[in-house]
Amino acid sequence: MPSGQYGTVVPSTNVILGMWNATSNTFTSGGSTPNAVQITGVSTSANGNAVPMYFGSIWGKTNTDITSTAVASYVVGNGSGVGYGSGSGAGHSFNTIVINDMSQSFSGQIADQVAADLAILGCVKGQTGTTSNFGITFINGHASTYQSLVQAGTNYTALQATINAITACTAKEDPNCSTGSNVASGLYSAIQQFSGSTYQNQSKNIVIITDGAPNVKAGLNYTTADGVSCGSNCSPADMDAGAQAQATAAKAAGISISTIYYSGTDTNPTDQANYKAFLASLVTGSGTNLVAPTAAQIDSSYNGVCSTIPSSVKTAS
Repeated sequence: MPSGQYGTVVPSTNVILGMWNATSNTFTSGGSTPNAVQITGVSTSANGNAVPMYFGSIWGKTNTDITSTAVASYVVGNGSGVGYGSGSGAGHSFNTIVINDMSQSFSGQIADQVAADLAILGCVKGQTGTTSNFGITFINGHASTYQSLVQAGTNYTALQATINAITACTAKEDPNCSTGSNVASGLYSAIQQFSGSTYQNQSKNIVIITDGAPNVKAGLNYTTADGVSCGSNCSPADMDAGAQAQATAAKAAGISISTIYYSGTDTNPTDQANYKAFLASLVTGSGTNLVAPTAAQIDSSYNGVCSTIPSSVKTAS
């Protein structure tokens, strides 16, 4: 804000480093390892920039004081330190499961999906050090755990090799090839993987990469483990409803969901808007909804997911 017009809204003394306590939602200035900054903007008579009240002079009130305070903190998980980087104890937890669509409609984009997986892995490892776990779940009609949750930093090289081994949907990698496309199954699987005491009070995140097109396999029996309960008489609408129900369950469990929508060449143009809106409806918590309209962009769209990691605004008044 131009100081010539508004005065010094944020004096340097109003930028204070300190500690954020997530349990009590309080900020304390100082500390040897600050993890937050408090900024107070002021438009007051004492600061020489009170807000004028053009009609207030009628009642003898020519101006008024306004003060606004915000605290942004670096969210700390179970690591021993605070900050960016991949050193021991650095960063905060950002436990992440990436859901890979291995259905036939997405088969032509597996190489791009691999690039996105690698980028998200690097983002999680680079931003949060050894405090975060990373895993991959495949979806067709059913879900299967391709890579169980393991520490991203400690297993970084092995995880890269595991991701690079994804070249096609084969029985070795995924026992559910050619059984349709069901996002609900991946969400249900990820929720179960995040359950239990290990991830209690930690950041839990799901990233869905898909073209968003639900596809039911005729005669396939869908059970609770698939995120739906319509048996062998399911419809695409049942798949969507199941995914939205699982997203609601994820939100209740404190899990953030991000989506990366890729339209590809196999999706009917008239359906793309509906599929894009459907995926956007699944976003929860600090998740974000991204669109990669071309194959070249799907592997770069992870930057939007990565940007949700480091910090968040805690209070505003």
